[in-house]
Amino acid sequence: MTSPVSFPPCKLNAPETGKPLISYWGGTGTKIKRLKFVHLITSVIMVTLRWSSAERVGGHTMLPIRWMPPESIMYRKFTTESDVWSLGVVLWEIFTYGKQPWYQLSNNEVIECITQGRVLQRPRTCPKEVYDLMLGCWQREPHMRLNIKEIHSLLQNLAKASPVYLDILG
Repeated sequence: MTSPVSFPPCKLNAPETGKPLISYWGGTGTKIKRLKFVHLITSVIMVTLRWSSAERVGGHTMLPIRWMPPESIMYRKFTTESDVWSLGVVLWEIFTYGKQPWYQLSNNEVIECITQGRVLQRPRTCPKEVYDLMLGCWQREPHMRLNIKEIHSLLQNLAKASPVYLDILG
């Protein structure tokens, strides 16, 4: 039996609450990957998903299409790489203070956008470095996406960097 997953110290916090969020995923994701639990982000999303944003597929299956990459939408293929895509969407949610991804579009329009290669726009309060990480998660080809260790390293470097102060009121 494997030992329980431990959480590393967290230095990167959610902008609206100041509570630790991002580093926990990176450190835990790396350890979970070693334990062969590869669907961390999908599990988190399914727990927090508002069912009104899920798309009914084939008349009965509910899927969180707003968090899914093209290969999951088109072929129902779920991998570590599809979890990385979902992480990018979760980061986007953090920097929009919880807006629903693609909130202005219907589920069918979301499917069309994602399968045509469109990605979510940079949130106003999101530093360029974090949006670049999101873009790395949203590469169309799964093998081109950042991997868990790369994401963890980037997040640790961001946490060590001098803070960027944003005008969130303007």
